[in-house]
Amino acid sequence: MLSTNEELQSANEELLLAKQELESANQELASLNDELKSRNEQLDRVNDDLSNLVEGIPLPVVVLDRQLRLRHFSPQAQALFGLPDDSVGQPLAQLNSLFSAVELERVVQSAVQGLADVEHEYQDSEGRWWLVNVRAYRTADDRIDGAVLAFQDIHQLKSALGTAQSAQLDAERANTAKDNFLALVSHELRAPLNVISSWAAVLMTASERGMPTDEQMSQRAVTTILRHCQLQAELIDDLLDVSRISSGRFSLDSKPVDFAAAVRTVVESHRPVAAKKEIMLATSGLQSQAVVSGDARRLQQVASNLIGNALKFTPPGGRVEVALTRLGALIELSVADNGIGVKPELLPRLFDRFMQSDTSRTRQYGGLGLGLSIVKHLVTAHGGTVTASSEGEGRGTRLTVRIPLLQTAATEEGTVAAAPAESARLDGLSVLLVDDDVPAQEPLAHLLRGLGAQVQIASGAKEALACLAAGSFDILVSDLAMPGADGHALLRDVRSREGGRRRIYALALTGLASIHDRDAAIAAGFDDHLPKPVDVKVLLEKLSLGRGR
Repeated sequence: MLSTNEELQSANEELLLAKQELESANQELASLNDELKSRNEQLDRVNDDLSNLVEGIPLPVVVLDRQLRLRHFSPQAQALFGLPDDSVGQPLAQLNSLFSAVELERVVQSAVQGLADVEHEYQDSEGRWWLVNVRAYRTADDRIDGAVLAFQDIHQLKSALGTAQSAQLDAERANTAKDNFLALVSHELRAPLNVISSWAAVLMTASERGMPTDEQMSQRAVTTILRHCQLQAELIDDLLDVSRISSGRFSLDSKPVDFAAAVRTVVESHRPVAAKKEIMLATSGLQSQAVVSGDARRLQQVASNLIGNALKFTPPGGRVEVALTRLGALIELSVADNGIGVKPELLPRLFDRFMQSDTSRTRQYGGLGLGLSIVKHLVTAHGGTVTASSEGEGRGTRLTVRIPLLQTAATEEGTVAAAPAESARLDGLSVLLVDDDVPAQEPLAHLLRGLGAQVQIASGAKEALACLAAGSFDILVSDLAMPGADGHALLRDVRSREGGRRRIYALALTGLASIHDRDAAIAAGFDDHLPKPVDVKVLLEKLSLGRGR
């Protein structure tokens, strides 16, 4: 009996111990449950923070797990790739709609394997550019557990960069073209100066040393100097025309003009050049009147550039044909040659500024490559068109201008501009020349005196007013740009002093050669305006007209 009680007591003690151990285990389990709950809550907060972080970034962001499955993605990423809401756990191929999954997987693997973070530019299937940043996703204990992909749209930046690079290349090309052009301008301006200087030196040396010079050589020297002065003036005029066109300061002095008469004048002026090169200069249709509304001087410039161009690029023994043809309401000027021709690929650029077929021809034939671009602007300003055609190198070129005819019932006699008549002598004409550049006055004064005029020289406005107060003059020829009182101020003073007395004929002879300069001179009181260097025939014509006033 005693033994049984002892056994029961021992069993109770064991049961009590087991109960205590169970209670201890339950307490430990409860503690573990509390810790697990805390950890789960902490994990939930971390997941919430991660989700909020991903969703708060204003970029498409995708988080991948270690197996490269989708773990998180921002709303922007969902919209960009068209991901369904249940895409979590789906493979990386879900992004294949815009990007190559194979290429993405390659760079993501580099990040997941801890090799390197990746920043790479991709062009999606729609042609837009993206900057994709791939970084390893690390846990709190610094284990790599996936990757984070951020997509930044850089298409506008890329386009702007491309535009900037293109602009830089254009600027570099323009700078190179400018340098080449300046070198070309320097060459073309120096070439006639060299000829002028050389012949002047020949004449000067002969005069200083008493060397005999025959009349034929002297005439050749003078003719050559005048021709190259004219060439220099034409080069400068072309540069000024381009400047006016570029700045929008180009204008026309339009009136009824007989285009046929203008072309005839130009043709005759080019016959000596054609004869010297033994080129046949043929014409047709130039005898009938063809009245257009335009600037007579500019229309002559168009014809001169076309004919001069044809003669320049036609070899000796060649042929240049100038034809005028009526085409309904249009008049067509055609200048055709059998010269060097133009490559087909260069035809569309023939009227571009500074255009030359190639540098070797530039050196061989000279010029700045401005003539045809100026022609195009002038013809367009007259409401016309200009085209070029050529069958290729060595096959000649045809340049065609079409301008609207002036639609009038009849043209009154004297209303159409015509070629200037030969200048008469100036016997008895009293002229006052005003220019601060006295050396420039001397040859002009010598010329006018040789034609019978009485000439007095003044070096500025003050001296000119003193001359006018002391004597009477038929004509005043004055520069505009002078130190102190300029030509405009001089004429305003002259006109204010005339009162009811005889009005002196005033001619502006100046390097200020634009239409604006001409208008300003007329507004100041000048009767006419001529640009320097002056065409002597035109000057004498103006002086003859002034004499009759």
